[in-house]
Amino acid sequence: MDLWPLDRSGSTDGETTPNAIGGRDTARGPEGSTLTGDRIAAVPVTVRLVPMTDEEYSPFLDGLYREYAADHVRAGRWTEAEGEQKAREEIGKLLPDGRQTANHLLLTIRVDPGDEPVGAVWIAFQPPSPFEPHGAFVYDLEIRPAFRRRGYAEEAMRALEPIARDRGFDHIRLHVFGDNVGARKLYVKLGYVETNVLMAKDLRATR
Repeated sequence: MDLWPLDRSGSTDGETTPNAIGGRDTARGPEGSTLTGDRIAAVPVTVRLVPMTDEEYSPFLDGLYREYAADHVRAGRWTEAEGEQKAREEIGKLLPDGRQTANHLLLTIRVDPGDEPVGAVWIAFQPPSPFEPHGAFVYDLEIRPAFRRRGYAEEAMRALEPIARDRGFDHIRLHVFGDNVGARKLYVKLGYVETNVLMAKDLRATR
């Protein structure tokens, strides 16, 4: 199963504009696919990651279905007619017990002062297997549109690092679509490097 994470952070030029993933590409369009105007002036904040509540999980999941389906329709993997159903099937296999699924953390991103919920992040902790290395994997990063371009996605990704270390993991991995330039810049800024590259050619353009 290859659920590609989303990035719904809203990143643009390496800054967070606020997914998934893949960051739903590992974001509902990572750190902003387009940059309009100057970056919103940031004020000192503390980003905290706290377990998602049942009330937060349901709308998070609804948005994840829509955006994950849209990413794969855009990539030509699914048709629009089948997209959301396939998204529900794949995500359901990964989260059979919802937010209580073992080895998965679904976290709300909150900022102080005010304890404001500004987004969410989904990370899984994967034991070693013949096919996957031992490590943590970010499936989704979402910053709500009203809170993008304030640096919250970057700080949330940094806040994941001690969580992974405390669980004995020494790598965090994620997926990002090649056309998601803003998200890729953000992850490079955070120290992520490409480990493999999937390429495709559209034969319709060469007829």
